[in-house]
Amino acid sequence: MRLVAAVVTVTRVLFVGSLAPPINPIMTTPSAPPRKHIHCYCLRSLDVSNHPHKTYIGFTTDPHRRLRQHNGILKSGGARRTKRAGRPWNFVLVLHGFPDKITALQFEWAWQHPDRSRVFRSVVGDAEAK
Repeated sequence: MRLVAAVVTVTRVLFVGSLAPPINPIMTTPSAPPRKHIHCYCLRSLDVSNHPHKTYIGFTTDPHRRLRQHNGILKSGGARRTKRAGRPWNFVLVLHGFPDKITALQFEWAWQHPDRSRVFRSVVGDAEAK
């Protein structure tokens, strides 16, 4: 096991004209915010008579809330492409485990644009991507 030592520089902050006690730097050091789970998802329309092959790919931190927005149960939110045509929607696939928001958004874009994604074309091949 490897131990890593951290050196912390402590400074006291005094407020001029204030009777407040000095701030304890250990109590005020910013901690990392709780990590949000980031998801990319694929929806499929359950309205098979009018929209048999309609899908939607998106990104969220709360899949349950996002599905309710797409289906119109929650009034705010929901994508423009899922407002009327295709309701109700259901999840086909939800992917999670992205290290950060940027990576998830890059994956979402590549998933939405397989013909324009260099990464997708390098893995699958140019002929199959088109």
